[in-house]
Amino acid sequence: MTKVQFKDAIISIVVKDSMPFSFFSTSSGFRSLALPIANKLSVSLDKDAVRSMVIDKAREVEANLILAMKNQPVFLKMDAATRQGTSYLAISAQFVQPGVEQSPGRSLSWTVLESTQPKRQCHSFSRR
Repeated sequence: MTKVQFKDAIISIVVKDSMPFSFFSTSSGFRSLALPIANKLSVSLDKDAVRSMVIDKAREVEANLILAMKNQPVFLKMDAATRQGTSYLAISAQFVQPGVEQSPGRSLSWTVLESTQPKRQCHSFSRR
Protein backbone atom coordinates (compact mmCIF):
# COMPACT_ATOMS: atom_id res chain seq x y z
CA MET A 1 0.00 0.00 0.00
CA THR A 2 1.31 3.42 -0.97
CA LYS A 3 1.05 6.61 1.06
CA VAL A 4 -1.57 7.99 -1.37
CA GLN A 5 -3.67 4.81 -1.16
CA PHE A 6 -3.51 4.88 2.65
CA LYS A 7 -4.54 8.55 2.81
CA ASP A 8 -7.40 7.89 0.35
CA ALA A 9 -8.60 5.03 2.56
CA ILE A 10 -8.53 7.30 5.63
CA ILE A 11 -10.46 9.99 3.74
CA SER A 12 -12.99 7.38 2.62
CA ILE A 13 -13.61 6.36 6.24
CA VAL A 14 -14.54 9.96 7.06
CA VAL A 15 -16.43 10.90 3.90
CA LYS A 16 -18.13 7.68 2.80
CA ASP A 17 -18.47 5.88 6.14
CA SER A 18 -19.28 9.07 8.12
CA MET A 19 -16.82 8.37 10.92
CA PRO A 20 -15.88 11.36 13.11
CA PHE A 21 -12.31 12.65 13.18
CA SER A 22 -12.01 11.55 16.80
CA PHE A 23 -12.41 7.90 15.67
CA PHE A 24 -8.78 7.85 14.52
CA SER A 25 -7.42 8.73 17.95
CA THR A 26 -9.98 6.95 20.15
CA SER A 27 -10.59 3.59 18.44
CA SER A 28 -8.05 1.21 19.96
CA GLY A 29 -8.90 -1.55 17.46
CA PHE A 30 -8.42 0.72 14.46
CA ARG A 31 -5.22 2.18 15.89
CA SER A 32 -3.71 -1.26 16.55
CA LEU A 33 -4.46 -2.20 12.94
CA ALA A 34 -3.56 1.05 11.16
CA LEU A 35 -0.86 2.65 13.32
CA PRO A 36 1.98 0.35 12.13
CA ILE A 37 1.08 1.17 8.51
CA ALA A 38 0.72 4.90 9.27
CA ASN A 39 4.11 4.99 11.00
CA LYS A 40 5.78 3.14 8.13
CA LEU A 41 4.27 5.58 5.60
CA SER A 42 4.88 8.67 7.81
CA VAL A 43 1.17 9.52 8.00
CA SER A 44 -0.27 11.03 11.16
CA LEU A 45 -3.60 9.67 12.44
CA ASP A 46 -4.14 12.66 14.72
CA LYS A 47 -7.66 14.07 14.25
CA ASP A 48 -6.29 17.44 13.06
CA ALA A 49 -4.07 15.71 10.49
CA VAL A 50 -7.00 13.62 9.23
CA ARG A 51 -9.15 16.77 9.03
CA SER A 52 -6.43 18.45 6.94
CA MET A 53 -6.30 15.42 4.62
CA VAL A 54 -10.07 15.65 4.04
CA ILE A 55 -9.95 19.41 3.42
CA ASP A 56 -6.99 19.09 1.01
CA LYS A 57 -8.77 16.32 -0.92
CA ALA A 58 -11.97 18.42 -1.10
CA ARG A 59 -9.97 21.33 -2.54
CA GLU A 60 -8.36 19.00 -5.08
CA VAL A 61 -11.75 17.61 -6.14
CA GLU A 62 -13.17 21.14 -6.36
CA ALA A 63 -10.31 22.29 -8.61
CA ASN A 64 -10.74 19.23 -10.85
CA LEU A 65 -14.50 19.86 -11.11
CA ILE A 66 -13.97 23.48 -12.05
CA LEU A 67 -11.51 22.45 -14.79
CA ALA A 68 -13.80 19.68 -16.06
CA MET A 69 -16.85 21.97 -16.24
CA LYS A 70 -15.04 24.94 -17.74
CA ASN A 71 -16.51 25.85 -21.14
CA GLN A 72 -18.87 22.84 -20.98
CA PRO A 73 -22.67 22.88 -20.98
CA VAL A 74 -23.78 22.03 -17.45
CA PHE A 75 -27.17 20.73 -16.30
CA LEU A 76 -27.94 21.79 -12.74
CA LYS A 77 -30.50 19.86 -10.74
CA MET A 78 -31.87 21.00 -7.42
CA ASP A 79 -33.65 18.70 -5.03
CA ALA A 80 -35.26 19.31 -1.67
CA ALA A 81 -36.25 16.82 1.00
CA THR A 82 -37.46 16.83 4.58
CA ARG A 83 -36.46 14.22 7.13
CA GLN A 84 -37.24 14.23 10.84
CA GLY A 85 -38.12 17.92 10.93
CA THR A 86 -35.10 19.01 8.88
CA SER A 87 -35.36 20.38 5.32
CA TYR A 88 -32.42 19.86 2.96
CA LEU A 89 -31.56 21.43 -0.39
CA ALA A 90 -29.07 19.70 -2.69
CA ILE A 91 -27.54 20.96 -5.93
CA SER A 92 -26.14 18.46 -8.45
CA ALA A 93 -24.39 19.08 -11.75
CA GLN A 94 -24.23 16.84 -14.78
CA PHE A 95 -22.04 17.58 -17.75
CA VAL A 96 -20.51 15.89 -20.77
CA GLN A 97 -16.79 15.39 -20.47
CA PRO A 98 -14.99 14.75 -23.78
CA GLY A 99 -13.39 11.30 -23.90
CA VAL A 100 -15.48 9.93 -21.03
CA GLU A 101 -18.07 7.29 -21.90
CA GLN A 102 -20.56 8.15 -19.13
CA SER A 103 -21.31 11.71 -18.11
CA PRO A 104 -20.35 12.34 -14.52
CA GLY A 105 -22.95 13.61 -12.09
CA ARG A 106 -21.68 15.27 -8.93
CA SER A 107 -23.36 16.68 -5.86
CA LEU A 108 -21.95 20.16 -5.54
CA SER A 109 -23.54 21.28 -2.32
CA TRP A 110 -26.23 20.68 0.25
CA THR A 111 -27.52 22.78 3.08
CA VAL A 112 -30.17 22.69 5.79
CA LEU A 113 -33.02 25.05 4.92
CA GLU A 114 -35.06 24.82 8.08
CA SER A 115 -34.80 22.56 11.07
CA THR A 116 -36.29 21.78 14.42
CA GLN A 117 -32.94 20.14 15.21
CA PRO A 118 -29.78 22.00 16.39
CA LYS A 119 -28.26 24.21 13.67
CA ARG A 120 -26.15 22.35 11.12
CA GLN A 121 -23.45 23.65 8.86
CA CYS A 122 -23.66 23.96 5.08
CA HIS A 123 -21.60 21.30 3.34
CA SER A 124 -20.20 22.66 0.10
CA PHE A 125 -17.97 20.80 -2.31
CA SER A 126 -17.76 23.63 -4.81
CA ARG A 127 -18.17 27.33 -4.28
CA ARG A 128 -18.70 28.03 -7.93
